[in-house]
Amino acid sequence: MDLYLLTNDIKLYVKTAIRITNVMKLYVKTAIRMTNAMKLYVKTAIRMTNAMKLYVKTVIRMTNVMKLYVKTAIRMTNAMKLYVKTAIRMTNVMKLYVKTAIRMTNVMKLYVKTAIRMTNAMKLYVKTAIRMTNAMKLYVKTAIRMTNAMKLYVKTAIRMTNAMKLYVKTVIRMTNVMKLYVKTAIRMTNAMKLYVKTAIRMTNVMKLYVKTAIRMTNVMKLYVKTAIRMTNAMKLYVKTAIRMTNAMKLYVKTAIRMTNVMKLYVKTAIRMTNVMKLYVKTAIRMTNVMKLYVKTTIRMTNVMKLYVKTAIRMTNVMKLYVKTAIRMTNVMKLYVKTAIRMTNVMKLYVKTAIRMTNVMKLYVKTAIRMTNAMKLYVKIATRMKLIEYTYVGLVPILLMRTEDIYNFSDCYPRTKIINIMNRRAMQTTHVFCRKTSCNTSDCFPNPPWDKPLTRCRMPCQRFPGAYNPLEL
Repeated sequence: MDLYLLTNDIKLYVKTAIRITNVMKLYVKTAIRMTNAMKLYVKTAIRMTNAMKLYVKTVIRMTNVMKLYVKTAIRMTNAMKLYVKTAIRMTNVMKLYVKTAIRMTNVMKLYVKTAIRMTNAMKLYVKTAIRMTNAMKLYVKTAIRMTNAMKLYVKTAIRMTNAMKLYVKTVIRMTNVMKLYVKTAIRMTNAMKLYVKTAIRMTNVMKLYVKTAIRMTNVMKLYVKTAIRMTNAMKLYVKTAIRMTNAMKLYVKTAIRMTNVMKLYVKTAIRMTNVMKLYVKTAIRMTNVMKLYVKTTIRMTNVMKLYVKTAIRMTNVMKLYVKTAIRMTNVMKLYVKTAIRMTNVMKLYVKTAIRMTNVMKLYVKTAIRMTNAMKLYVKIATRMKLIEYTYVGLVPILLMRTEDIYNFSDCYPRTKIINIMNRRAMQTTHVFCRKTSCNTSDCFPNPPWDKPLTRCRMPCQRFPGAYNPLEL
């Protein structure tokens, strides 16, 4: 019996020893795992320590940032106060803008009436311009006829020049008539001067009219550009209002989320009380700033309400502006049609002006020719004052034969004598004696012959009657 019990005890002991051995193996494994876990814990603790050091530095930096935030919040509060004042001023400006818009609307209505009257005046102007164009065409025809008459006058003048040989004999009888003609010519000259001054003034007026038309065109172009820019600005204003509405919705959502974050922040702040002692002082300052911010927000809300009312009024004014703009657009369309008609009339006027300019150029050329003929006539009349010169000086030259011309070249240049024979002696301003008895320096100091020279005052020995006509 004792042996049986001992055997059972030994079996139980063996089982227990096996179990203890397994437990010990498990303990060893667990100890190894725990050792590794402790090593990992040590590393984690070291990392956590470093993280805590970094956290402390971050908290210090955050404290400095919070101080900077407080200063920035104070500055922002001041800026918000300034914003409130600016908003109040802007509201007053908007009210003034509404009044000004109403006044502008009234002015635009008056402008529409004035534009309608101006359109009627422009229509009358177009009719008058058409009549003036017809008158200008008649003037061009008359000017062409006058030009042809002037050409006929030139031909007649040439024929009259040939007839002047006979006129030399009759000049004594016509002296009294010439005096009257001289007075008439002086009066005609004065009238021509007055005509020239009037033409110059009319030209200056036309230049000023062209400049004014160009400036008016530029002003109209600038007005169109300004209208386009204002339309684009209104479109941008609508887009900005939509974006601002969306931003306000996003602001509400953000505020709700920020409230939830603040609740979580309260829990975290309770846990961080020991670390956040300095933060508490800063938070107290921030709280005061936030209270001021709440007051400023309330004021801003009131200002926004006033802004909404002003926006509603502005919307009504804009609706009235749209109606006025539509009316103005219709007036502008009518103005464009009238401007197109005026442009066509101006083109016709330009063509007529170009024709008139060409006629005036032809008239100027004819007037220059007439002036030269008048100058020649004055020279002839001056040289024909003395009868002695007519019969003693000019008649012998005109009656000379061709062979006598070469003999007479001692006293007169051959080319100038030929000019005299060709009825152009009156254009000769200097006739010089080539007689050897004359002082050469007195006769021919400096060629060419068309320059003013010192005349030879000694008579020609071969032809005693051949004196220098300019000395008489």
